[in-house]
Amino acid sequence: MSSNQWAATERLQVRVVIAEGMSIEGDLHLQPSTALHETRETPLELLNREDRFFSLTVSGGSVVFLAKAQVAVLAYQGPVSNDPDRESAALHIGLEVIMIGGDEYRGFAATELPPNRSRASDYLNAPETFFSLVVGETTVCLNRSYVRAARPLS
Repeated sequence: MSSNQWAATERLQVRVVIAEGMSIEGDLHLQPSTALHETRETPLELLNREDRFFSLTVSGGSVVFLAKAQVAVLAYQGPVSNDPDRESAALHIGLEVIMIGGDEYRGFAATELPPNRSRASDYLNAPETFFSLVVGETTVCLNRSYVRAARPLS
């Protein structure tokens, strides 16, 4: 990727947990807009793109390409979406998620689902590889392949 292409992306500081449990911190490179909306690409959109790898700028400015299939969790500070109208219209589903290895996340999923498919199980069974959960001030993108169990919160 040329320096012009790197300059066109917007950086977001994230923490990535790899399947084996190793944690890497760095800057994710997000597109300033997408085909679906004119606001910045979200980390969840990046993770669910068909590309098998994504780039992360780590300390010292070096770049590492991470295999999405090996990412268990990607966490960042801030909301799921950059579009306040969509976020306010979203359905909020409370979930407790237990990952392989024992890490637990309790929070809510902000999602737009059809009225006849708006249960927690519908959200968990969506076809995308990653789903997001808001845990306090942090948003976590979880890889469905590394979820051991989940349950709805009342």
